[in-house]
Amino acid sequence: MGEIATLVRADLRAADSRLKSQITSMDWHERAAKVLSWLWTQNWQTRKTELLALNLIPLSDGSWARGVDGDIFYPDTSGITVPADLGLRIVDPDATQGPERKKLFGYLGVKFADI
Repeated sequence: MGEIATLVRADLRAADSRLKSQITSMDWHERAAKVLSWLWTQNWQTRKTELLALNLIPLSDGSWARGVDGDIFYPDTSGITVPADLGLRIVDPDATQGPERKKLFGYLGVKFADI
C-alpha cells in the first residue's frame, strides 16, 4: 500500500494526471477507488493519513481538494440538488456516479448537506 500511495501522490502532481483527467473512464476511477477504499477496511492508519493529505476530491468548480481542509458536500441530498450559489464546496456531480468512488469520498470526509 505504500507504493500505491506513492503512485497516487505522483499522479496528482503530473501534468497528465490520470486521476484528474476528464477522459479517464468511469471504470478506471471505480477500480482505483476500490483499491484506495481498501485501506479503510484494513484500518491502516498511516496510509489513511497519507491519502487524507492528498487533493483527491474533484470539486464542481474544477479544483481538487482534501476533506481535512474543511467541509465538502455531495452534490445532492435525498435526491435534492445542493444549490451551487450557497458558497459550499461541492463534489463534481459526475465524480459521484460510481458507488466505489462515492464511498471513497465518504472516507475522505465528504458528507451530505442538511436539508
